Amino acid sequence: MMGQINVVRSCQEYIADNGSFSIITGILNIKPIPIAIADDAISRAIDTIVKCVALEMLRGIRINSINPKVLEEAWDIYGEMMPCFNPVPGALVGKAFERSVDDFIRGK
Repeated sequence: MMGQINVVRSCQEYIADNGSFSIITGILNIKPIPIAIADDAISRAIDTIVKCVALEMLRGIRINSINPKVLEEAWDIYGEMMPCFNPVPGALVGKAFERSVDDFIRGK
């Protein structure tokens, strides 16, 4: 969690006006599972920080978090731990990042 927060903190002065940060968390803060309580808590914390920091960013800089489900490309590794989830293609998650960077949304 602190790694992603520190990247945003330390890079604010280097990012262009109207630039954006896109942080990845995970689906577990929306749909928790018993074996991943720490992941759930970290994802929730990052999402909350993103919502709060979005209100304070200067120079039109935006920040968002991406919460993908398990990627199809990683299903053979993580699918057994998350049997109630449907995997999503990495290209779809890429589109979420694209929207986060190119769109007007902030704090989502």
